[in-house]
Amino acid sequence: MHEILKVYPNSYKSPLRVQLSGISYCDGDYHIVRENSSTTVIEYVVKGHGFVTQNGEDVCVKEDNVYLLVQGINQNYYSSESDPWEKIFINVGGSLPPFLIEEYGLKDKWLFDGQGMKDLFLKVAEISQKKESGEFDEERVAGIFLEMLARLSKKNLKRSFKEDALKLKEYLDVNTNRIVSNSELAAYIFRSTDYCVKLFKSEFGTTPYNYQLDTKIKIVKGLLSYSSLSVGEIAMRVGYSDVCSFSSLFKGKTGLSPRDYRKSRS
Repeated sequence: MHEILKVYPNSYKSPLRVQLSGISYCDGDYHIVRENSSTTVIEYVVKGHGFVTQNGEDVCVKEDNVYLLVQGINQNYYSSESDPWEKIFINVGGSLPPFLIEEYGLKDKWLFDGQGMKDLFLKVAEISQKKESGEFDEERVAGIFLEMLARLSKKNLKRSFKEDALKLKEYLDVNTNRIVSNSELAAYIFRSTDYCVKLFKSEFGTTPYNYQLDTKIKIVKGLLSYSSLSVGEIAMRVGYSDVCSFSSLFKGKTGLSPRDYRKSRS
């Protein structure tokens, strides 16, 4: 068993803390068990195979697979003796990873094919193998982790939804700093407004407008919980120049004003 490890000092309090990254060259004795783990793990299998225990069953995880194990659960995984794993990994902690995993729709999905993911893990391997620590290595790996979640979410969605509906959702997801009209969505995919609204509702169970509002509320909740931005700055980030109307909208959706919500989270 041989590992190349990079340990991150976590000298400041952060809701997303990179604990460890590296490359594992496993042998038949490799076996990790964490009860009620405080660590979220994402790993890419370069070659070999092994097993991850889920719901009392051992699931085979092999070359070009990615597995994501969220903190707060019992984690149990081990390598094959005859064909041991070589894998690249990131371990993260803090309050933010479980929130992000749920928001990206990955809470109930843990095993993925690695297509389109290897380049990100190779970046992690490169950072982990550096003899000298860079000043922003932890921030770089944290950013890579976020991009991994975004890519896995996109892969997960593509299995389930119609292409036009996904295009509309992706357009809304990258334009959260403003209100996108139904006519703008229609122009984006060269379809009628009526078609767009009906398609979106049939695929996602809500209208484009309500989806935008729900997304903005989620973003605002995160910013109120994990940032020191003022309520006015947060309102601007999600497309509202009038703080009063923004606060009224937020209270109507959550039952609390933005300031009261922040107090409840702190």
